[in-house]
Amino acid sequence: MRLVLLVVLTIGGAAIAGGSSDEAALLAFKAGISDGGMSGALASWNSSTGFCRWEGVSCGNRKPTRVVALSLPSSNLAGEFSPAIGNLTFLQRLNLSSNDLHGEIPPSLGRLQRLQILDLGGNSFSGAIPANLSSCISLTNLLLTFNQLGGRIPMELGNKLTHLQKLHLGNNSFTGEIPASIANLSSLQYLHMDDNQLEDQIPAGLGNMAALRQLSFQDNRLSGILPASLWNLSTLTVLAANSNKLQGSIPAKIGDKLPDIQFFGLAENMFTGVIPSSLFNLSSLTTLLLYSNRFTGFVPPTVGRLQSLVRLYLTSNRLQANDRKAARLDRKPVNDTTKAIFGRQ
Repeated sequence: MRLVLLVVLTIGGAAIAGGSSDEAALLAFKAGISDGGMSGALASWNSSTGFCRWEGVSCGNRKPTRVVALSLPSSNLAGEFSPAIGNLTFLQRLNLSSNDLHGEIPPSLGRLQRLQILDLGGNSFSGAIPANLSSCISLTNLLLTFNQLGGRIPMELGNKLTHLQKLHLGNNSFTGEIPASIANLSSLQYLHMDDNQLEDQIPAGLGNMAALRQLSFQDNRLSGILPASLWNLSTLTVLAANSNKLQGSIPAKIGDKLPDIQFFGLAENMFTGVIPSSLFNLSSLTTLLLYSNRFTGFVPPTVGRLQSLVRLYLTSNRLQANDRKAARLDRKPVNDTTKAIFGRQ
C-alpha cells in the first residue's frame, strides 16, 4: 500500500512540476511583452484560469499537461523574446509572426526538439540565426522573413534539419555564401532567400533537391554561372533569380526540363544567348521576366501561344523583332503586357 501511494504521489508531483514549469515560462514571456493592456492578446494570461485556456496557448492530452503550441500572429505584441520559451520542451508549433518583437532570437529555442513549425516572420529581430536552432531536429517549417537578421546562414541548418520542408529567410540582411549544406535537405520544397546580401556562387548541389518546388534568391549579390543542375529540378513552379550578377544561358529544351514552371525570372543579370522557343511551350507559365540581360536573336514567334501568361518583360536586351522571323504573337495575343516586350533602352 505504501509503495502504491508513493508511486501515485510521484506521478502527481511530476504532473504539477511539468505544468508549473510551462506556466512559469509563459509568464516570463509575458513579462517582456507589451500587448496593449487589458484588451490585449495576453489579457487572459492570469491566475483566474488555467494556462491551457490562455489565448494562443494549446496543450496536449497527455499527463502531465504540457504546452504544445503557442500561436499569437498579428497580435500587436511588442518587446523582447524571453529565453524562457526554451523551457516549453513539448512545444510543436510556435507562431509569433507579424508583431513588433525585437532583439535577438534566443539560443534557448535549440532545446525544443519537438518543435515542427517556427514562424517569427514580420518582426524586427536582429543579430544572427542561433546555430543551435539546428538542434530543433523535428522542424518542418523555419520562417524568418521580414526581419533585420544578419550574418551568415549557419551551415548547421543543412546538416541536421533533415525534415525541413520550408525555409524562408527572405527580406533580411544575411551575408556570405549560400551554405552548400542546404543541398542536404532532401525534403525541402520551398527555399526563399531573396532580398539579402548573399554573394559568391550558387551551390551546384541545390540542383539535386528533387522535392524543391519554389527556389527564390532574387535581389542578392550572387555571381558566376547559374549551375546547370538547376535546370533538372523538374518539380519547380518558381525560379526567381532576378537582380544578381549571374551568367549563363537558357537551355534549348527548357520546355521539357521545367514542365510545371509558373514564375520564371532571370531579369537584371548578365545572361546571354537566344531565348529558346520551347520556353513558350510551358502552358502553366504566368510570369516571364528576362529584361536587362544580354539576350540576342529574335523573339520566338511562339510567344503568343501562352494563354496563361500575365506578365512578360523582355526589354533592355539585344533582341530583334523586325522581320519575318520576329514575334508574330501567334494565335491569341497574350494580353496588354506583351506590348512591352519589344522595348529597347
